[in-house]
Amino acid sequence: MATRANSTTTGGTRTVRRIVAGVDGPEVSWQALRWAVDRTRLTGAVVEAVTAWTYPTVTAWARPKADPQTDRSAQKALARAVEDVAGPEPPLDIRQRAVQGDAAEALLRHAIGAEPLVVDRRGYGGCERALPGPVSRPRLAHAPCPVVVAPTAQDGPPHIPRELA
Repeated sequence: MATRANSTTTGGTRTVRRIVAGVDGPEVSWQALRWAVDRTRLTGAVVEAVTAWTYPTVTAWARPKADPQTDRSAQKALARAVEDVAGPEPPLDIRQRAVQGDAAEALLRHAIGAEPLVVDRRGYGGCERALPGPVSRPRLAHAPCPVVVAPTAQDGPPHIPRELA
């Protein structure tokens, strides 16, 4: 059972507060979703869990056929991530979006009007060299909202942009 999301009214238009979380395949990458769910429990915002998928790369002459199985697999993987993080019947509103296309483009498109976009930190060493999954720093610089890079357990508490604190 989902609770009612926190919303505001501006000029007669009702705006629902949203936190967009990028969700990737491997379980280790669900940290962004965990952060979003925890934050939503405090704020009452809606979580929009977004995963993106693409067809395997093939030669330039062959174009892959549309395969509904690939989309269903992405939807099932996203549903599993949401259930593992929030439980089978989460007490909050989590909207699941499995979309075809580039992960960074999908996240940035869904982040319009969000507060914030949350991605996980996966890299090869210290914070300075870390890139959050398939979404690189240069692309995050163009995000239409604040961006939170969810920490791993060994990172300590996340940096929360001033406008979200």
